[in-house]
Amino acid sequence: MAEYWQVVPRYGLTRGQIDRAERLRLAGDWAGACAAAGIAVEVTESDLPPAGLPYFAPDLLRWHAIRMRHHQRLNYTSHGLRGRGDELTLPVWLGPDGRRAVGLGIRSVPPYRSRLFLAKEGEFAPGASLADAPQYWDVRHAGDLITRCGGRGPHAEHVYALLAAGHLAEAWTAGGFEVDLRTHQWTEGRQEHLFEPFLRWNLGEFTPALPTLAATARDWALARGHTAVWLTVERAEPVRPVLDRLDTDRPRLRGEPLGSPWLQGVPRLPVMLQDRPPDWVDLTAGRAGAEDLHPLVAAALVPHEPATGPRALRLPGPAVVDCGGERHEVAARDGTLAVPHPGAEIERELALHALGGPIPPGCAGVVYRWRTGASGLPEPLRGFREELDERIRFGEAETVADLLAAGLDPEVRLPGGRSLDYVRSRQP
Repeated sequence: MAEYWQVVPRYGLTRGQIDRAERLRLAGDWAGACAAAGIAVEVTESDLPPAGLPYFAPDLLRWHAIRMRHHQRLNYTSHGLRGRGDELTLPVWLGPDGRRAVGLGIRSVPPYRSRLFLAKEGEFAPGASLADAPQYWDVRHAGDLITRCGGRGPHAEHVYALLAAGHLAEAWTAGGFEVDLRTHQWTEGRQEHLFEPFLRWNLGEFTPALPTLAATARDWALARGHTAVWLTVERAEPVRPVLDRLDTDRPRLRGEPLGSPWLQGVPRLPVMLQDRPPDWVDLTAGRAGAEDLHPLVAAALVPHEPATGPRALRLPGPAVVDCGGERHEVAARDGTLAVPHPGAEIERELALHALGGPIPPGCAGVVYRWRTGASGLPEPLRGFREELDERIRFGEAETVADLLAAGLDPEVRLPGGRSLDYVRSRQP
């Protein structure tokens, strides 16, 4: 499962957007804060919970929602993100009657345009909304994100170390569960000898917030009149993990075959309560630092480091190029690539290519690839171009504007032959 999180994006929301949304929220303009965060508003103030409205941070909600959007386990049942054509929707608040809900809609392709809308009656399962996880949208609770992960103490470290080492039974036992990987209620037509291997396989393929999962599942289930829940794993078939005996001091982890009639009366624990947040997973795996995170997320998860993120994209540093048997340094300066050749020499080689010749080698070839976006750039130029392309796909028009202000040539081409000026003009 660890490999999955490497593809979760960190783009789509800049520090400038976050700061503007915060200023508007503090001024009482919740709709303006939504717009600043990239969320269209299709609800009225009367549709939202009045007590929590001053603390509603749409930028924080969208930050987490973009990451949830990429998480398969959140995307296939009504308890999490669910399909609405080419849009996935997440219930944020259930209405007072428990039927209608305010939802966040997220388009299924970059730049993941979002909207706050009033869902139809029955569109979301009762009791499944982000109201149970205010760490994702309420500034008063943003700091509790670390608590959902189990905190920073030795107990949490011990549990996660056992999980990382593949000691599943020991980890779940340390998390407060009785572990029974053989008991289940339905055996009809099932291959008993495969039940436990499938359950172990599934348990090794997700990222539960295990140090606090027993308490979380107990509180959520008992408040709804249940004593058992089932969990969502990356591969749902053919066995679902189940937590039962939640009305006792030591709940039980076991499995139940998919299709079992017993499961029909058992609710699914919402994944945003079940799992560690993607940012926490990436931090502990060394794939992200405080500078990559929303400032409220960084303050919660790594409070000893400055909350300066999300990191802006800067012009890249110099690259070393093999050019005619010599090592030349090329660098982005004043918006163009500075190379140790006369400009006329570079343009002559590029003109020969334009007339049908091959892409020139050496520095001229690097200049060509820099301008056109063709493959083959050396690092760090290649990484810059790839990240710029991703940020544009995620709608970061502000990033484009900042780079142009920093001197990047506006005629640098992107995939599809677009220029930066064109892309900036097309962003919302």
